[in-house]
Amino acid sequence: YGLFYGGNNLEAEQQDYLYFIVRQDGKFMIRHRAGAEVHTLMPWTESAAVKTPDASGKATNTLTARATTDALTFLVNGTEVHTLPRAAAAAKMNIDGIVGLRVNHNLDVHVGKLAVKKL
Repeated sequence: YGLFYGGNNLEAEQQDYLYFIVRQDGKFMIRHRAGAEVHTLMPWTESAAVKTPDASGKATNTLTARATTDALTFLVNGTEVHTLPRAAAAAKMNIDGIVGLRVNHNLDVHVGKLAVKKL
């Protein structure tokens, strides 16, 4: 599960968005989808910042995707896990657009807060 942003043409074949997701084994990944093509910007990478399920099978992770004039920064539970130069990302995709949640199958996800802020 995770976040997507820069969403454009989401109901069309040429949908375009960047997504930042975590999984239960403590890893995160960043990808860009452009129509049928998917570009991996950061492959599944282990990070101590990603909480794994406890004995009850639950884990809480706070994900942040921050876009500044210089960079796209990705944080898990307040810890920076990756940064991309904005110019390089913007050359491949339109990073302005709709934001939202990306939830894969077979997950029970509870969202406590989704906020979009202009800094």
